[in-house]
Amino acid sequence: MDADRNWRCFRSLGPFAFDATGIVLSLIQPLSTQGVGVFVVCTFDGEHILVPERNWDKSRAFLEGAGHVFVE
Repeated sequence: MDADRNWRCFRSLGPFAFDATGIVLSLIQPLSTQGVGVFVVCTFDGEHILVPERNWDKSRAFLEGAGHVFVE
């Protein structure tokens, strides 16, 4: 079995209205425009954006630059 290892996850805090639009786009656009590949998993209470470990720091910087705030 093949595995693609060393991914980290950003998670949005929901829940979001089912008719809300643009939530996932606002998270992946700052990353994809900078060439960062992502894997997205959506649930009823938030989105999980997985990025390769090697891109973690710059991904966070791109998201912060787009106005996203992190809670730790």
